Amino acid sequence: MITITPTMLTELGINLSDLDTENFISHIQETLEERVGLAITELLDDAEVTQLMQLTEAGNEAATDQWLSQALPEYKDVIQDEFDILMGEVAQLAGAV
Repeated sequence: MITITPTMLTELGINLSDLDTENFISHIQETLEERVGLAITELLDDAEVTQLMQLTEAGNEAATDQWLSQALPEYKDVIQDEFDILMGEVAQLAGAV
């Protein structure tokens, strides 16, 4: 998963206090994870979604990544697309403030 950093926010023109930045990044990161999860599950069948959920719940990120790369080779593109969309939305909001 892509990690959102304070530098990324600064590059978008978002300058917050350290605590606000931490909270905002946490919110954006959670939103990204939710969107990526939804986008990926829409591309999988029910059995694959069940397998993915089991791997995710087991907490083995390496095994999950390996499984995803086999079941959905374009999953990294999905992550990048969702990141780009979300950061575009954040940039628009920053420009509106």
